Amino acid sequence: MQAILEPNDIEATERSEEVGVLLACEGGDFLEGDLARVEEAYEAGVRTIQLVHYRVNELGDIQTEEPQHGGLTAFGGAVVAEMNRLGMLIDLAHAPWSVVSATLERSSAPVMVSHTHLAAGADAHPRLISGEHARAVAEAGGVIGAWPSGVVLESFGEYLDEVVRMVALLGAQHVGIGTDMDGNYRPVMSRFEQYDDLETGLAECGLSDDDVDLVLGGSFVRLFERVVESATED
Repeated sequence: MQAILEPNDIEATERSEEVGVLLACEGGDFLEGDLARVEEAYEAGVRTIQLVHYRVNELGDIQTEEPQHGGLTAFGGAVVAEMNRLGMLIDLAHAPWSVVSATLERSSAPVMVSHTHLAAGADAHPRLISGEHARAVAEAGGVIGAWPSGVVLESFGEYLDEVVRMVALLGAQHVGIGTDMDGNYRPVMSRFEQYDDLETGLAECGLSDDDVDLVLGGSFVRLFERVVESATED
């Protein structure tokens, strides 16, 4: 097993056929208001932090609770700047538009929303995002991870349709796979072996080979490269 610390490590794991692991923290709660902990996490091998999760924390509000901060906090903004400096991927899954829009204004690097769906209808689940929300992330160079969750999906076929819908709206270079795996609710995709089915299914849905390659990892690698290249650390 090999730690993924920079984009070149991904290619190295492919050559060696080792399992590569990119360490992520789901929610910045562990920071507890201490900005120095961002760099401590980086030095420990963490390369992406999801700012918020299922608890309103010191960084900002969440999609599934009433707002307490009115969006991104001052500390959240400082974390965004520190992650930019270090070349860390900012993950805005679980973040409401108020947090996302403020982060996009503050960040010097593109961001990702690692696992979500596009909303459809006025009564959409709060964990979903609007087309405008998704386009803003994409227009800033970011990536949205399609989420195979039973929150709104009932079959693998519906998940394929969701991925294709995202590609049609955003372009394949802004779409990835955000499985959430064991943390998912009634997932319609629960095993990594199903990536073969994804490749076949997306091709059968009409995506080109290049677009399928982007969705199945290429878009994320490009994002990781841009974030690292834009790091402002001396």
